[in-house]
Amino acid sequence: MEPNKILEVKNLSVVLDGQEILKDISFTVERGQALAVIGPNGSGKTVLFRALLGLVPFNLFGLGKDILTKPMGELSGGQLQRVLISWAMLNHPDVLLFDEPTTGIDVGAEETIYNLMHRLQDERGTTVILISHDLNIVYRYAEQVLCINKKMMCHGPPAKVLNPDELAKLYGEGGFYHHPAAIQH
Repeated sequence: MEPNKILEVKNLSVVLDGQEILKDISFTVERGQALAVIGPNGSGKTVLFRALLGLVPFNLFGLGKDILTKPMGELSGGQLQRVLISWAMLNHPDVLLFDEPTTGIDVGAEETIYNLMHRLQDERGTTVILISHDLNIVYRYAEQVLCINKKMMCHGPPAKVLNPDELAKLYGEGGFYHHPAAIQH
């Protein structure tokens, strides 16, 4: 593996109960880079993460000490996500995997989570790999995008792969509404 590369996946295939879930996935991620993994429901995004795990094992970021005494069930969605990120960062991992990290939280907490991710990248050189269905978030936060639908459909910078032709190949014609003005450059 080249010095700047923190993760290299070559020809990954996953078969569960005789069914091929992922076929021939290959990509690399550079140290400190954010890679977004996109694809339709059931495309194998979470299975890809599970295949990569063993990497992730958080210093409390932006939370008061009172959080430490609260039962997890009393935390807001945004507080819980920040606690989980903080817990993961305790061992200073090189790579963090996020599967839809802002699902079910408000816009303000969402912004806090993504700013925290950027801070970890900037201050610690942490590599972030995230699954997201929100293409605005993908365009805004990821340097690279991996498109999968059981197999690798595309890989590259957001400006290259988040276009109507690539999205139609990934989601199928009419499977994903994409208005060019929806992605903020």
